[in-house]
Amino acid sequence: MSPKRSSEQNAAHTSNCKLQEKAQVGAPAFSTLISAQIETAHALRDVMGRVTRATAEIAERQAVLVRTSQDLIRDGMKQEGDPQDRIDRHAECVRGLVQSSAKHVAEVAQIAATCCCDAMDRFTEVGTKVVSRTTRTLPE
Repeated sequence: MSPKRSSEQNAAHTSNCKLQEKAQVGAPAFSTLISAQIETAHALRDVMGRVTRATAEIAERQAVLVRTSQDLIRDGMKQEGDPQDRIDRHAECVRGLVQSSAKHVAEVAQIAATCCCDAMDRFTEVGTKVVSRTTRTLPE
């Protein structure tokens, strides 16, 4: 025979049972949780693919910048002509380097911003779906 509970113990036990019932009612199905994890993994894979493509595109642009810079410097440093022609070539070289660098920075910023915005959009979309599927309103 079990010992009798006090009224406080009975109230605590009843409250605990109600909490357990609410937790069971509010808990999503195991298959829903697994499905949410798989969907999240797919979103992560998609975003990593986008980041990889953006990285490759930035590397290509970097290679173009280096080649352009080398060509400009090579043309600007030729020893041919009188001093004024050489100064003009040097000035044109510097102008070209600054312009190509500015263009490169703008392109890289655009690629990075687009990649980050796309990633956040994808994560927000999937996160919203996952939360709505795995969250249930608990009964009062």
